[in-house]
Amino acid sequence: MAVETCWTASKAAHDGAAALAAALLIAAGGCAPRDLAGGVLWTARRERMCNAAFLAVSDMPGVRLNAELLDALKRVQEQTDPAKGRAMLAAVVSEARRLGEYADNNEIDRLDDDALRFIWRRWAGRERAPADLRAAVRDRFWSEANDALAAFTRELDRAADADSVHRLARRIEATVERSPKDRHGGGPMLALVAAAIDEERGPPDRGGPCVDVYEPALDLTCAGRRSPPDDRATDVLLAALAPVIVQERIDPAAGGRASACPSCAGAALAGGDARPQAPYDPDIDRIGTVRLAGAGDEVCIDTEQPSVYAHARHTWVRGRRLVQLTYTYWFPAHPKLKRFDPEEGRIEGAVLRITLDPTGRPMLFETVLCCGCYHRCYPADYVERAACARYGRPEKGKTWCVERDVPGRMDWIVPETVEVVSAHPGHPILFSRAGYHGPAGITFDSSVLESRTVLQRRGYALRCYDELEQLPIGGEDRSAVRPARFSSSEPRASARADSPIADRPLNGLGESMHAARGFREASGGSRRVGSMFQANGLVRGAERLEGKLLAGTGMLSAGQPRQRGTQLLHWDQYDFDDPHLLERCLRLPEGF
Repeated sequence: MAVETCWTASKAAHDGAAALAAALLIAAGGCAPRDLAGGVLWTARRERMCNAAFLAVSDMPGVRLNAELLDALKRVQEQTDPAKGRAMLAAVVSEARRLGEYADNNEIDRLDDDALRFIWRRWAGRERAPADLRAAVRDRFWSEANDALAAFTRELDRAADADSVHRLARRIEATVERSPKDRHGGGPMLALVAAAIDEERGPPDRGGPCVDVYEPALDLTCAGRRSPPDDRATDVLLAALAPVIVQERIDPAAGGRASACPSCAGAALAGGDARPQAPYDPDIDRIGTVRLAGAGDEVCIDTEQPSVYAHARHTWVRGRRLVQLTYTYWFPAHPKLKRFDPEEGRIEGAVLRITLDPTGRPMLFETVLCCGCYHRCYPADYVERAACARYGRPEKGKTWCVERDVPGRMDWIVPETVEVVSAHPGHPILFSRAGYHGPAGITFDSSVLESRTVLQRRGYALRCYDELEQLPIGGEDRSAVRPARFSSSEPRASARADSPIADRPLNGLGESMHAARGFREASGGSRRVGSMFQANGLVRGAERLEGKLLAGTGMLSAGQPRQRGTQLLHWDQYDFDDPHLLERCLRLPEGF
């Protein structure tokens, strides 16, 4: 079965004669996917309807990998006990199957009827197309995926020695499709640009006295499919630590367009009093709900309905698997804040990630824009005290004991610590600067709001991040989706290396498909579900001028917001989802 690399899949239009010739070449050459499951994966990539956050495995449809599972495959290959190795690999594949159930069904949901008809004609033989074609394609896909998984399980059961287990793990690694993160920026030009940016490392400027305050709902709302982990305990944590967002608003006298409400004008993310040289729409400083317009290729932020999108994952510190809670919120745009502003563009997102210690207490807070810019780390005060007790003093040139000098890379910026007084401290208060939208400090001390003028106090819906990858098009709801609300008090039902196969040419299969059905670029067709993100993980229609200016460095569209699982930090030097990122970049003492 052939799976084309998701984010590099290309489209081409050919005339009828060329398409017919291509189809004959396919039949003769045998390079097309052999079965319907492979055809679904291949078609989703040709249609650019694939989910870049979860990587497909070409020989195992229905299985998806993320950064943690790829890391787990490496640990399997370090295990010398064959019984333990088999158990570890079986656990990896089991979790990968759970991811596959989400990601593959998500891609099938997003295919339009023309693509489904093509899949059925090409890979279902002479069977007549059923009335519910999507359900039939889905059923056939999972039947074949189950067969492939059963075959792999039999191989694993027969693996009598560690080398045999290692070979199976390496086979999975070798057939994983590429990630957008495989494209890294680098070279002397990028080094010069990074060196020219003077980033403030001291305590952040939390903004002016006028603010809007966004407070979380008590429930986590999940409409549609859920990606793992999808357990009740995680939902409770996500709701309990959802941030109160304090969004700076600027008075017209400080520089901005006069209006009935204070207009949005910016101040520098890392401090200072730089003001925009042009006014902009006040709505740009309001968070909202993400929607798809048109044929599903236009992303809009509905600021009348504030939302924050949450998901959980795991990281590793000193051999312990820790929970990370991630919250993402979206603004309509990054406005033009100076005469020449290459960061200007549609849609901007910001992220708060909270790492819990082994007891469930918040220990580290990270903030970053969705493009990977302006990453900051705020350790809990008790973590800093423990680091000082263990290491004695900060490293040379550092302020905090948890800071680490990382040879050959940019060191992390740690502006300050956060006082965490108990295991259940309540909702963190997150400050956000006007215009720049960069998170600018965290506290659990609600008294900080007493010195501010709250212009609006609004509640926001706490939503599953998965919704961003399965948005209804044009307001149409899918009959297959059942919205559910999960509260903290009520139980709920369970709801790298380049792949040689992915790079194999398919000898015109795509061309014949597009010609046969009159393919239309970016057409929604009969699709009812779309994604906020392109096949390369970038937010649709959110390109920046800086992406073009830095294209020569190898960076993938610098400044353009990215999907979870595809984000890089500090000029592409770090993978935000690296399971060992914290222990690589910080001095964390034993016990964390």
